[in-house]
Amino acid sequence: MDIKFKPFRIGGLEVLERYPCGKLPGEKGGAKVYYLCRCLHCGKELIRTRGELNRKPKSCGCLRDDKNLPEQESSLPEVSQVKDQRHSLPHQNANPKSFSGKAGVFFDKERKLWRAQIAFRGVRTDLGSYGTKKEAIAARNGAYLLCNSIEGHAENKLFCVD
Repeated sequence: MDIKFKPFRIGGLEVLERYPCGKLPGEKGGAKVYYLCRCLHCGKELIRTRGELNRKPKSCGCLRDDKNLPEQESSLPEVSQVKDQRHSLPHQNANPKSFSGKAGVFFDKERKLWRAQIAFRGVRTDLGSYGTKKEAIAARNGAYLLCNSIEGHAENKLFCVD
């Protein structure tokens, strides 16, 4: 269950819960996401994927059997398309070809210094230049912990900046 999910309506279904399954944040590849839905015609609860919801189903299938079922009122906002949100925390795992072995830490050949950066909620922030790889990794780890603590407070709208 996704605690930040807000229920909505698409087609003849109310989408009540979002269940991301599979990959953890920072792992490569997309996780499969399932949605718990309720039919507005018969009230039946069912599981659908994002692709199935984006076809804007008119019902759970109950309208094939009985075309005279009335649609119930829904107080949920209607959306035109379901978009899966990426996890907003920064990556912890480095690219396997990374020279530093740490995500967000790299060697700047022109300046001959180690640099650290982090991307959080779509904003890339430069964390500065450092004389040693250990200092750059420490800066990146500190920024990651800061972003992690900000993410834990959903009402906080701050961005991860130095």
